[in-house]
Amino acid sequence: MYAEAFEFNGVNSRDAGICILNFDGFNTDGTASVGDEIQFITSRPAHSERLNFHGSNREQTLTLTFQVGKDPTSAIDMEFTRSELAFLKAWLERRDGYHFLRFFQKGYEDTYFYCQIHIEWIRINSMIVGAELSVTCNAPYGYSGIQGIDVELTDGKNSFIVYNDSDKQGGLEIDQIEIGITEGNDCTLTLTNQLENIYTLAGQNTSGTGRNHVTQIQHCNRGEQIIIDGLHHSISTSKEHQHNHTNGSISEDFNFCYPRLINISTNLPLLNYIPSNDNYPSYDENRINRFTVTGAPCHVTFAYRTIRSVMP
Repeated sequence: MYAEAFEFNGVNSRDAGICILNFDGFNTDGTASVGDEIQFITSRPAHSERLNFHGSNREQTLTLTFQVGKDPTSAIDMEFTRSELAFLKAWLERRDGYHFLRFFQKGYEDTYFYCQIHIEWIRINSMIVGAELSVTCNAPYGYSGIQGIDVELTDGKNSFIVYNDSDKQGGLEIDQIEIGITEGNDCTLTLTNQLENIYTLAGQNTSGTGRNHVTQIQHCNRGEQIIIDGLHHSISTSKEHQHNHTNGSISEDFNFCYPRLINISTNLPLLNYIPSNDNYPSYDENRINRFTVTGAPCHVTFAYRTIRSVMP
């Protein structure tokens, strides 16, 4: 690691007078597990010396450690006071779940790690002058910054495309989808992704859905605002308990098929690339997700993070 500053839970370490330092006499790279190690699932037939391959998964989450202290370019005294230590504990060692961490290193400013942090104080001559931070992520990889798309769909224009720049192949459920119904009453809304068919034909779909992976919501009405939460697998509507949906609940009318972004490309992603509906690189078409919405004109927004598998 070559960064000198970081951000955790939206707070820049420089603003807190903290920077990444080294106290143990070694280099300043810190340590990290790759995290994205692949574990093969195998079996050995009787009387055979060879292993048969049945699949793979990733069992370890990403972990890393680094050391911090006061910024020597601005600190008058490098020793931490009691109140300063209390601030570090409250900021970094949280009890309210995972938060995003990123490092200000060239090329990695848009890589975020969803993690928890444990602090161990570093003492020199009985003075606390720094801390070693042990980071445990919620996954074997990091994430991009928030990406999004905002489209208005009508009967004449009911499709749009999303480019998946993920480092990881497969299906990625979208963090949050908002759908605003602009016309129609008692409509059945469907959302399909053209890449789902190819994903199944390529033998990479393990969800058991494949070509039937079509999102469907029944009894939608004009003025309704629907939110699909792909992170927590939930759905809500602005017209809940208003007798528009079966038993007053949109959950009764939802097939719980959450839209996904697919990547089955073996090529490098084009970062920050915004494809048009008519022109995109043919070699990278397996990152282009073409969504089609039928049933009612609507306004659709996606908010999502793609996978980043490389440590700074």
